[in-house]
Amino acid sequence: MNERMTRIMNYEKRLLQDRMQLQLLIEESDACDTEMIKSKINHFKQEIEYMEQQLEYLTSDLDARTYEENISPEKPAITQPEQTIISTPEPVQNQEEATVASEIQKKDLEKTIGKSLRGIVASVLIFISLLMFATVLLPYFNDTAKMITSYLLSFAFLGAGLIKLRKDQDNKFYIALTGCGIGAVYISLLLSNMYFKVIGDITLYVLICIWAIGVCVLSKIKNKIFQIIGQLGIVIAMIFGCVLCIESEDATKFMALVIFYIISSGVFYYVHYDREFSNNLIHHIFNAINFVVLFEGCSDILGEGIFVTTIIVLVFIAFHMGMAIYSRLEKTGASFGIILGIYVYVFICIMALLAGKNDLVFAIASYIVSMVIMILVEWKRANITIGKNIAILAMVIFAVYGLGVHNILYENGIVPLMILPWLFLGFYRNNSILKYSSITVLFMYVTMDYVNEVQRLLFGLVAVVSAFGLIYKNKDQYSARFKGMVHIVTFIFLSVCVDNVLLEMAKDYEVSGAVSFAVAAVFNIAMLKSCFGKNLATDEREKGSVYNILNMYVMIGGLVRIEDGYEGILHLVIIIVTLIAFMINAKNLLDKYDNKFAGIYVGLKFTVLMIVILNSFDSANYVISIACFILAILSIMLGFVGQYKSLRVFGLILSMISTFKLIMVDINYSNTLGNALSFFASGILCFVISLIYNFIDKKMQKD
Repeated sequence: MNERMTRIMNYEKRLLQDRMQLQLLIEESDACDTEMIKSKINHFKQEIEYMEQQLEYLTSDLDARTYEENISPEKPAITQPEQTIISTPEPVQNQEEATVASEIQKKDLEKTIGKSLRGIVASVLIFISLLMFATVLLPYFNDTAKMITSYLLSFAFLGAGLIKLRKDQDNKFYIALTGCGIGAVYISLLLSNMYFKVIGDITLYVLICIWAIGVCVLSKIKNKIFQIIGQLGIVIAMIFGCVLCIESEDATKFMALVIFYIISSGVFYYVHYDREFSNNLIHHIFNAINFVVLFEGCSDILGEGIFVTTIIVLVFIAFHMGMAIYSRLEKTGASFGIILGIYVYVFICIMALLAGKNDLVFAIASYIVSMVIMILVEWKRANITIGKNIAILAMVIFAVYGLGVHNILYENGIVPLMILPWLFLGFYRNNSILKYSSITVLFMYVTMDYVNEVQRLLFGLVAVVSAFGLIYKNKDQYSARFKGMVHIVTFIFLSVCVDNVLLEMAKDYEVSGAVSFAVAAVFNIAMLKSCFGKNLATDEREKGSVYNILNMYVMIGGLVRIEDGYEGILHLVIIIVTLIAFMINAKNLLDKYDNKFAGIYVGLKFTVLMIVILNSFDSANYVISIACFILAILSIMLGFVGQYKSLRVFGLILSMISTFKLIMVDINYSNTLGNALSFFASGILCFVISLIYNFIDKKMQKD
């Protein structure tokens, strides 16, 4: 025995000793400890799965070695590192090994298509051919011939499959043949009752019971091919049966079809049931299709009994919703959210069908159903959360859709039933989907036209205050994106709601527009200078935040409103708010980007603001020029005080432009005295600028 095998056996001995110690500890514990027993069962299941994966790898590895020895017998076998016994093998390195692996993958793909997929496709074609054969031969066969032909083909496939399975239970072809026979018998039973009308309902249910017992007996065939083919037979039969019932408008026949489906589907679910959702995925996929088909039947068929049948379908869908939520989600991906979303959608549609024209009942019921399922799903433990997230997002959409059916619910403030619970639950569970959903619905609420303005303003204030309070309290969940979204929605909310409320009260568009703009601008400025202007997790300033973007909007909006020329105190308020918005971040820009034209930008924007303000008062051109001179002097002085070179450069440039404007543009011989005074004042200011530069230059030389 070589050294490698000796080390492997020693490792297995230690593993067995550890397992014996674990077994002794379990035996010494309380016999009623069900949690430990469950944990032990789960451990065994996982161990079996790992062993199956290892066996599959070793088998593939052996096939690769055998293949390589056959094509190059003189080449020694490639040794694998020791850790490959308990871990994933290293990737193939050389070209020859890559060729071998590629051949194995092609062989596996060929095996999958040839042994499994082709059997499924063949069964589907046979199921469809049975239905077509029955419809074509109907005018030429009597009842006896119909029965013999239908069941002869079905039992031929079933019998051949069962006989062959006795010899080889793992053969995919024999399993597919047996599954095809099971599905064909199911279709034959349906045809005998609904299309051929050879057997009655009672006889049909007796035969279904016999068929169900047969499926239970064959339940030892735990193979997905058998399950897929059997479920396909049920789906094809359901589609065909619903088409017949819709064409004939036969509600009684449709009820028989529903009961027929419940029994057959329940048998397959019972036989192949597993607590893990991923192991029941095939059943849920086919049932989602069947529920959509049954909903079409419920909505298109009229007559006595259809109401009761619709309730039966609704209850059966509710059962599958409950079983899906009850399942474990340890190995489940996006399929859980998609399937559960389809279940709930069909469930809500059937509720709407039962509610008729009563939209209010449907809206409230759909909201309650969506919220209950959302809470249950949120508290589910899942190793892969994408399925949960898709399901929760689907419930959010359904809840919004349900309450959106009836405008009365929005007009009377029912929307808080969505926004506040989602907001608090999102922070309590640290669920981003619920957080963003609550803010999205709040945005929809504050921008709707038919909402009561006073209620919208009061509830909006409660919602935004709650959102900012939760952001501040839960700093460990801080997200700049979410905070920015809340801030934008709040800014829009204040702009819209204050405007609408004041418009209803004062009936003045100018007053309402100006005041709402001022309120939103002050809010943005206050938040920018508060702790929310920083990263709450690190207490550092954020770059490119939405506050700065909205502040730019406030500056531009303020310039437009100043130019519009409001009257009295309103005009003064707009000027003050806009001036504060222009002053925000000016010093930060100068401190951080002094030699990168920050001073030119700051000086230029204040120059534009000053010119717009003076124009709003219809000031003369020479007054604007003098004001620009004064601003140039201030820029130069502040540039020396704060050592902002770019700001001093801007002051010099502005002074020269002002001088040029006075001489070439503002000169007007009709007002000689005014022009003389403006030239004199400009000259004095130029002397002041020269004096400032000389004074500071001497002081800097002394220092």
